[in-house]
Amino acid sequence: MRPSTDSLPLTLRHALARAECVILDFDGPICRLFAGLAAPGIAAELQLLAEKHGQALPELEGNPDPLAVLRGYAWALGPCALVDEQRELLDTREVEAAQGAEPTPGAAEFMKLWHETGRPLAIASNNCAPAIRSYLLRESLSGLVEEPLIVGRYQDVARMKPDPASLLQVLDTAGVAPEHGLMIGDALTDLQAARAVGATFVGYHRKPSKRGLLAEAGADFVVDGVEELAAAVSENGPLP
Repeated sequence: MRPSTDSLPLTLRHALARAECVILDFDGPICRLFAGLAAPGIAAELQLLAEKHGQALPELEGNPDPLAVLRGYAWALGPCALVDEQRELLDTREVEAAQGAEPTPGAAEFMKLWHETGRPLAIASNNCAPAIRSYLLRESLSGLVEEPLIVGRYQDVARMKPDPASLLQVLDTAGVAPEHGLMIGDALTDLQAARAVGATFVGYHRKPSKRGLLAEAGADFVVDGVEELAAAVSENGPLP
């Protein structure tokens, strides 16, 4: 059952009403990308590549997050053959993972309702664009996000969030000033990118501990379900 808009914080409803463009992170707010393919195993593959190149970084050993591993090598080594190979391997694994990704409850409904408002919906993600497109096609959501407003991982891995490049790109393409954008993300890197451009940030996470981190870091709003956001743009419409 969809939550009643009356139970939502008034300020959150107003933030959505004022937003001229919503920017979604992909893995988390839209789906659990690695629901069917273990992320720690992919992170270990990236580390193994580094070992084969003789460039393994001990501080990244055992890190279960493949994005964090890739970002760590990019920041430490800069552009190089190893980072290119790691990125290409992660691209492949993410496209595979998209076939078994688990939809986030309420995400499709929110995306459809937002699309009906006539305001742009964008995706700015550290995951690769082919994986995003594959998932949207699988779930019949492709028509909700215009192709230029899907920005995935850059070839220059150092431009991954928290670098705000992807947010600035979608906002520029949509013709929306940064302060009129609203980003929904589940990671501190999403929050940092939104802060860098001056966009409103809504933190989402299923885990209370992660929501706490987002709140402590200064998220404008924190929710435990995308259903709350769907309710705020339901058939009654957002507040003026």
